[in-house]
Amino acid sequence: MLFSCLFFTWLLQMPTLIWTFATSSCLSESEYLLHHDGTVVIGAFFPILKSLPVSETIDWKTLSFDIDNVLEMNVHNYQLVLTMLFAINEINLNSHILPNTSLGLEIYNVPYLQRNALRNVFYWLTGLSTFIPNYSCRKNSKSAATLTGILWKTSENIGTVLDLYKFPQITFGPFDHDQIDRKQFPSLYQVAPKDTSLLSGIASLMLHFNWTWVGLLSTDDHRGAQFLSDLRKVFHY
Repeated sequence: MLFSCLFFTWLLQMPTLIWTFATSSCLSESEYLLHHDGTVVIGAFFPILKSLPVSETIDWKTLSFDIDNVLEMNVHNYQLVLTMLFAINEINLNSHILPNTSLGLEIYNVPYLQRNALRNVFYWLTGLSTFIPNYSCRKNSKSAATLTGILWKTSENIGTVLDLYKFPQITFGPFDHDQIDRKQFPSLYQVAPKDTSLLSGIASLMLHFNWTWVGLLSTDDHRGAQFLSDLRKVFHY
């Protein structure tokens, strides 16, 4: 009888024990590069760090590979972090832009390999390093939108996941209006301005130096074709 009572008491405590374990594991996860709290938090995914192989050991008996990597910072892309910090600080200092609201940020690294690009996105969405479908530790998340950029392919991959959650995504980089399918990415917004200054600059140089023959190199895709088409329109003016 005593054993039955003890077993029944232990059984009743099991949900509490499981809940406590899950909560503590959630709180231990943090994969962001930089975090600053605020009333509203903006998530950002930049290719800041890249992994470079230093040495490689192959065991042909067990077919196991041991690769030692070192992380290297992309100094050029680090400017994106500084720009975002400056912009958010300026917004928070001006009470007329967002009255009674402070902006925060969470910056994550996006690996250069596309197959690993979504790893930190799942960290950001769920707060877990182990991906469990439809489960999140971030029940009180303050995140309002996410910022992605530089490469359209990366923004596209991230947008595929964020669209499942109907989460606003802002992408920046070269203007590429033709790549945005509103039916496929209804929550994606592009803020990069169309680069018309480059076309005007080329035309101005040709007029200034009286050049009559100029060779141009462009990418062999729809973006290069659009560039040449826009350049012809500038020359006609």
